[in-house]
Amino acid sequence: MAKLSWLMGVALIICLCGTTGVLARQSRTVNLTSYLQAEQNEVALLTAQANYLTQQGDPLGAGVLASYIPDHRTQAAQLAAQITAQGGNPVMVPSNAQPFLGTRDAILSHDLNEHQKALASYQNLQRDSTDPAIQQLAMMGLNGASRHFSSLQVAQAATSSSSRTVMTGLLAALTLEQAMTADLQMQAMRLTALGDTTTANTLMSLVPQHQTQAANIANLITQMGGNSSRTTVPQAVALATRDQIIAHESIVNTQLVNTYALPLAGVPTSPLRTIAMQGQSIALAGLQQFNRPSTVVSTR
Repeated sequence: MAKLSWLMGVALIICLCGTTGVLARQSRTVNLTSYLQAEQNEVALLTAQANYLTQQGDPLGAGVLASYIPDHRTQAAQLAAQITAQGGNPVMVPSNAQPFLGTRDAILSHDLNEHQKALASYQNLQRDSTDPAIQQLAMMGLNGASRHFSSLQVAQAATSSSSRTVMTGLLAALTLEQAMTADLQMQAMRLTALGDTTTANTLMSLVPQHQTQAANIANLITQMGGNSSRTTVPQAVALATRDQIIAHESIVNTQLVNTYALPLAGVPTSPLRTIAMQGQSIALAGLQQFNRPSTVVSTR
């Protein structure tokens, strides 16, 4: 019986090792073509929409949409590099975007739907692969899609008098601030590991402001009868290099500045205005820390 148990244990180990090998082989051959195409499509779509809104005299709407483009370009570049590493040819992946233009509200509704699809898509990629490189890509995609989705919800609520839409916008703003806090802490840890404690300390110095902003938004939500625990923040992803981290922080702060510009110029009595001014100030301060040029639309 003891010998049988030992043999069964060996068989189990062999089975598990075999399964791990299969998973590893599967993760190395995950088809990333559709993900690269989707990112390229978003770049084309958002560029067209930002240009259209600019032509229609809506620089605020154009600014917030344009601020998403660098994230999609970065993700597309990462996906292309992984496809190349797998032996594929990313040049053979064409963009097939179908332009969607219209009023700002129509565009926001359309883009919210597209980013919701992106969230589901990257969640599937995260489940389907055990490869660390692909897991990293999936998490980066989830972070970007989540951030853009919340920004779009704030944008949609900026000109609404509906209490339900405004509450959604406040919860989205809370999500953005919580995500920013987690991201700053993660990138600071990475910079410390890289030996750059000066920049790490600079990032950590911005954390309390975002934590205070999040607390203020949560209090406002509670005062309005909402539930501030109804937020979902994806796990923050540490980037590889200092240059990547600084570029990333410039991108996300630009998105916050442009996102908060919309409620500042929107319904005068909206509760969103009470948090937008401070939120935009914090994001502008984040941009100035690294003295990086960015295209932002400020109503200050």
